[in-house]
Amino acid sequence: MIGIRLVGDADRKIRVLATGVSDLRLFWPRLVPVVTGWWKRQFATEGAFGGRPWAPLTTPYALTKSRKAPGKPLLVFRSGIKRAAARPSRVQSPRSMVLTIDDADYPHGSKGVRNPILQYHQEGEGHNPARPLVFGEPLPREAEAELIATAETYLTDLLRRLG
Repeated sequence: MIGIRLVGDADRKIRVLATGVSDLRLFWPRLVPVVTGWWKRQFATEGAFGGRPWAPLTTPYALTKSRKAPGKPLLVFRSGIKRAAARPSRVQSPRSMVLTIDDADYPHGSKGVRNPILQYHQEGEGHNPARPLVFGEPLPREAEAELIATAETYLTDLLRRLG
């Protein structure tokens, strides 16, 4: 049987590294701007960044929108979905992070009723097709590369601090 025992500074460095990899609370703040950047690109490309371009508006709705909100892209009318997606709330633990886009704080509808509508765009409803802002697996290649680069930078910085 072979055993390895680390003492002194090497042991401390390994413990710090193990903690930094198992407790990701210092990583999550680095990841938030990456994810919100994906959502910005979803708006800019009308869903194409996530791999599935959003369906066009129906002709009657497109006409109404062109009169009431000229020049505004899909998913941007009177709602604050785009603003809410830029500032999601965050709940985190050492092993997980949940970002929540809460568009209920932004009035929409003809009477300014507060009613979150992102879920209807995300999943579709009745005759309205899904126009998802949040995409999942598989991640687009560009998003996957950004995620990997962010994780590598985090680990490199962690190792650098250990000196």
